[in-house]
Amino acid sequence: MLRSITMLRTSFDQKPVRYLPWVCALLTVFCILAALPFGNVAFGDDWSYSATANSVAQTGHFRFTGWSTPSLGIDAYWAAFLIRIFGYSYQVTRLSTLPFAGGCALLLFALGRRFGLSPSWCAFLTLALMLNPVMIPTGATFLTDVPGLFFLLLTFYGLVRALQTQKWEQAVGWLAVATLAGAMGGTIRQLVFFGAFASLPAIVLVRRRDFRVAGSALVLWLALCWWMKVFVHWFMVQPNTENTPMSTLAHDWIHGPVWSVYSLFIFLFTGAEFALPLAVFGLVTRRKPPLWFWAAMAVVTAGSLLCLKHLQHDWNVVPYGNVLSYFGIFEGNYLLGGRPRSAPYVVFLVFTLMTFVAWGLFAWELLPAADEWRNGSPERWNRIKAFLAGKAGQLSTGEIWAAVFIPYYAIYIWVIWARVAGTIFFDRYPIPLLPGVFLGSLYLLQKRQGPKGMPPFRIPTLAWAMVAVFGLYGICISHDFFALLRAEKQAAETLQKLGIPRNKISAGFEYDATTQSNAEFYMVRKAAAVQDDRLVKLHWYIRMLPVVQPRYFVVGSDVDGLKETVYPATRYETWLPPFHRELKVEELNQTGPGPADTSTAANSSQTREVTSQN
Repeated sequence: MLRSITMLRTSFDQKPVRYLPWVCALLTVFCILAALPFGNVAFGDDWSYSATANSVAQTGHFRFTGWSTPSLGIDAYWAAFLIRIFGYSYQVTRLSTLPFAGGCALLLFALGRRFGLSPSWCAFLTLALMLNPVMIPTGATFLTDVPGLFFLLLTFYGLVRALQTQKWEQAVGWLAVATLAGAMGGTIRQLVFFGAFASLPAIVLVRRRDFRVAGSALVLWLALCWWMKVFVHWFMVQPNTENTPMSTLAHDWIHGPVWSVYSLFIFLFTGAEFALPLAVFGLVTRRKPPLWFWAAMAVVTAGSLLCLKHLQHDWNVVPYGNVLSYFGIFEGNYLLGGRPRSAPYVVFLVFTLMTFVAWGLFAWELLPAADEWRNGSPERWNRIKAFLAGKAGQLSTGEIWAAVFIPYYAIYIWVIWARVAGTIFFDRYPIPLLPGVFLGSLYLLQKRQGPKGMPPFRIPTLAWAMVAVFGLYGICISHDFFALLRAEKQAAETLQKLGIPRNKISAGFEYDATTQSNAEFYMVRKAAAVQDDRLVKLHWYIRMLPVVQPRYFVVGSDVDGLKETVYPATRYETWLPPFHRELKVEELNQTGPGPADTSTAANSSQTREVTSQN
């Protein structure tokens, strides 16, 4: 009977491998499309990136708007290609991200197989990362995170294949693939350069006994360094680009030690939250922790929350960043008048406490593996010495993981730490760290749970449930934010039909920034003077949009300094409560000096007509 069960599980893990990667890729794309990211509305910063892509499509040259400008590179050319076929719209540039999202799923699955994971564990790895609450909204926009992750994963895959093969010709070929992927991906997000830049020297070190592979890796690394210098110089001399010298980042890092430690904690803890589907393996641990473990967990958790309260002056426990927030996507003040929370505060608090407990138990589960290494046989330590000396021959899976991911982590964490120490932290930053963390952890778990001659145990149901919860939450908050964007645009278009010029209407950051971009393309890098200080109090970005001089505002509720109007409310539906919401139009209170309004007032009959249409 036991033999029959073993054969059945082995058959299940072998047969689906042909189509299971494609199922994961299609499921990733389906979840992104399930958020209904439709309508010609901008999302976050993609109005700026789309404008650059359209410039490439129309003129063949890069023009940057001056707003949070990554280099875009090959991603802009890909979007420009689609624009020339289907025409320019935010929908076209947004959907250009979908192939990269599907490609990320395929590469994650392939990397899992290369690390010896069974198909079911590879599927878990893929879906746990791609159905993350921050990956679904970024996959539904024309941002650089998903394309950058695709090329980073392709870099990792090429490096892993190069270390696994015994033929030097194949090794050199895969090293060339990894270098090319890093060079191309770095044109989108310069941090992608570090994938090949950090790991190629490590390969030179561990393969230095094979001079053909080591020599090829060194030549490719030098070529990559030259390309990085050329590309970064080109980008820095472009008009209206945003550049922060490393010297400035290092200065902020060194001279703000408390804030630097706080930033590092936020960075690592956000990554731990996103990797919670992995950590819940610890909640079903078979090793019962002692009382001192729970006492230590309570002290660490309470101390961390108290330090956050002291530094933030608020009980902001989760999540940390700018894409995800208590209100779904972006902060509540993103919309004048505020927005309701996406879930009760207690849910976020429980989620934070669960993160601490789950990762503590996960570490406790893997402690025996650390003990085995500490008390290991002399042959194991000799193997480590041989690995560092380049005499290891055929590398083990753990050695390949160390050669590929540890150098990259060392550079990436330092650069991001230096960046967030002097500015704001974005919750997308930990995403490039997760593939290596998942691969290494799942490899150790499967190795520990799968004795010789037996297939690995199944992934805990709780872990799959967490993946499903993350995916559903990501879909819902993405849908609700797109519904808000469409409603804002509809409310503004209603005012335009009544004869109010577009630049006299404020309907959220994306709408206002698009107004500026359509009129002058560029934002004002240096804050311009504003005639009415009340506008600055209402919108932090208004100084950078001199074209926009609003008198009418689309709001979620009554706002101080604005007065009600007779214009109709715009209703929209959401998938998280409250399910029925509406946006109102309010007018700048004309008491005190304000910008002159030259718009033509709509008569009452026009207003009644539009109201009846809504």
